[in-house]
Amino acid sequence: MKNKRYRFFLYIGITLFLLVGCSVNRTDGEHDPDKIHIMFISSVPPSYQEVMVEYFEQYLTKEVNQGLEIEVSMNFASYDRLTVEIINREVDVFVVDEFLENILIDPYLLTPLDKFTERLPDHVDHTRFQREDESNGEENLYAIPLLDNHLFIQDLGLDLEEDLLVGVVNTSPHRDAAFQLIEQLFLKEGMK
Repeated sequence: MKNKRYRFFLYIGITLFLLVGCSVNRTDGEHDPDKIHIMFISSVPPSYQEVMVEYFEQYLTKEVNQGLEIEVSMNFASYDRLTVEIINREVDVFVVDEFLENILIDPYLLTPLDKFTERLPDHVDHTRFQREDESNGEENLYAIPLLDNHLFIQDLGLDLEEDLLVGVVNTSPHRDAAFQLIEQLFLKEGMK
């Protein structure tokens, strides 16, 4: 039993070492300048992919008219998938199941979302989504929770077992569009 456990952790360690080693010089990311890539790693069914693209286009009309494409990827919730996508640095916005928060929330990866702190509902413990930025010692908010009463969840008729989290990648050239989605969709409460 110990031997199997040892081999498992050795395998994980070597895999992470290789993944990090292969991406060490990719601090700027591999983002497409003409496309905002929103990736769901969650329990949201993959059948929502086309609906999501159309839905986000409604809220980014100006950007779409200026040539910005919206790409939505739907993936089942997985620690491994999120880890690989974080290392690839090609995604602009992550929407993940809340249980993935400890992998998602990383000051090295995400853009601080402190300007939205005051807009979070009072009952949400936003300190759960804060981390210390080692470069300056400040605590910043790195993820926004999407609760079942938010406009986005209600408009799409999503019935989720777990809340979602949104994080914006700090190397994304489309942070302004991502902030617009957070402002217009992810922080507005619906009529429920």
